[in-house]
Amino acid sequence: DQMSPDVYEQVMNSYFDPEDGLGYTFLRVPMGSCDYTPYNSWSYDDVGRGDTDFDLDSFSIQNDVERRIPHILDAQERAG
Repeated sequence: DQMSPDVYEQVMNSYFDPEDGLGYTFLRVPMGSCDYTPYNSWSYDDVGRGDTDFDLDSFSIQNDVERRIPHILDAQERAG
């Protein structure tokens, strides 16, 4: 379910490299899950159906830490 490292490099350079690519410096990153995610839908405070969590005891940004932030940091580095 992941692209090869060579394809990843090609895609990231194509979008973010200011000399050999498009040089993007701005991204839209959805809050929580979106309809384009290859993973199961999720939110920042997942609880069971009908349950509530007003104290945010289940709040977590772990999905971002594992799946988004590394790519965002990589894009920033490539963009300069």
